[in-house]
Amino acid sequence: MGELGIALIAAGSALAGSIVTGWFTRSAGHRQAAAAQHAGDRQADALLQTVQETLKAQRVANDVANRRLVLAEFVRAAETARRAVEADEIDTPKTADLERAKAVLEVELYPDDAAGYDICNVMRRVARTALIRDEGTEYRSARDLLIREAFHALRRTERDEILR
Repeated sequence: MGELGIALIAAGSALAGSIVTGWFTRSAGHRQAAAAQHAGDRQADALLQTVQETLKAQRVANDVANRRLVLAEFVRAAETARRAVEADEIDTPKTADLERAKAVLEVELYPDDAAGYDICNVMRRVARTALIRDEGTEYRSARDLLIREAFHALRRTERDEILR
């Protein structure tokens, strides 16, 4: 075998080596691209989950804040009606204001769950006793119970929603 044969064998070997190296490099590149795409997908999923959790926490905070405002409005209306009863100045607008606040509170507290149902019962007692001409002991007791129970229910709602 002459020099030409050796040169052809060397060139063929170099060409085969290049093809094999290229093939392995291409395969490694595809694996790296797939791994990078998978990592990017996982990062996107994590970001999406974080955004969803943030939105959920904001929704819960807004719901709880709205329920607190509605509760405060009801207590304000009950206090106004109670003071009017004590001063013998109760009139239809004050009674209507109390009834409207009571209705909104019933809707906001979701009376279909046990805690909401109990609070609505106490709230109805507050509304009823606010309009009775007496020394106000039962009214104040019911009002304090309502505030305490509503506070605990709102805390439970907040905790349960965030853990869900």
